[in-house]
Amino acid sequence: MNSPTADRDTDRYTAESFVAAFTIAREALAFVGRFQTPPTPEIYELWYRYVEGNDELLNERMSFLVNESKSASRAQMKMLEQEFLERPSPEAYHCAAERLVQSMSGFESMIRLQREVGFQFDTLLKQTNHKLESVDPSPDELQECVGEVLESNEFMQKQLEEMSIRLDESHREMQELKVNLSKSRKMLLTDPLTGVGNRRYFDAMIKQTLAAPPEQPRVMLLMLIDLDNFKDVNDNFGHDSGDAVIQFMAGQLTKLAGNGSIARYGGDEFAIFAVVDTHDAGKEMAELIVESISRKSLTLNRTGQVVGRLGISIGGGFLRTDDTEQSWFQRADKLLYAAKSSGRNRSMVERKI
Repeated sequence: MNSPTADRDTDRYTAESFVAAFTIAREALAFVGRFQTPPTPEIYELWYRYVEGNDELLNERMSFLVNESKSASRAQMKMLEQEFLERPSPEAYHCAAERLVQSMSGFESMIRLQREVGFQFDTLLKQTNHKLESVDPSPDELQECVGEVLESNEFMQKQLEEMSIRLDESHREMQELKVNLSKSRKMLLTDPLTGVGNRRYFDAMIKQTLAAPPEQPRVMLLMLIDLDNFKDVNDNFGHDSGDAVIQFMAGQLTKLAGNGSIARYGGDEFAIFAVVDTHDAGKEMAELIVESISRKSLTLNRTGQVVGRLGISIGGGFLRTDDTEQSWFQRADKLLYAAKSSGRNRSMVERKI
């Protein structure tokens, strides 16, 4: 039986939890009103989770709208909904992976069972052969041996037929699980607006590169790319046009990056992980990207409005043997800041190390 003290503690905890949840809900509704977003359950959930502050990646996306863009269009909220509410969670991805492992374990069990049945049949054949060779068998003994072999063979055939059916079923299930697993993983790591990697992909690439850097003498270059004065595009043409510019940028970077891996790790921020032969080649690659983007004048297909030429700034850092995730990123980020501070529309890549 609970003590009065325990009951009071439980009531106090319940009351505190209610107050905390109510406070979050009130702030979430305030954001709905402030940004005039449709008060659907999905959009309310986005604002609630933003105020709650437990999802770092969602907070980063929403903070960009709140503090930088100072506007949240229906299209932007829909993309966030697709990315954070409609997409499989990391837990769902791991669940699919576990199902695949279980299916493979079942497949291995069937193989072991069939090997055991084959071993038993082989043992029976050896025993029967030994009987036939050791004595002069009578007709009854011959009939008994033949009967045992036929019975064992029939059992083995049934096992093979059953195993064949189960193998077909397991194979179909494994193929389906592999496809679902691949789709889930791709969705988890893909930015829904641009189709390039998202922040999770960016984080995974840094970890993967540190774990297995390119073999010498090739080097890995991390380029951080930021659109210059992107806020002006949103202010002058609207956020839908801003989204179109972001999509255009992702397409251009994909073409210019060659075999590099691309991620959108922020609102108008991209990253390229590129393996280059020399430090000079990395610097030339960054300069080429800036030059190619700045030559293009954009016109909005939907409205015919002329956006004009875009500028981008790039900061690049080469991977060092003693780098951590933070040190590598921070070096590139400082150079990006230096490129923007010194006039924008330029690249600054660190010298040979």
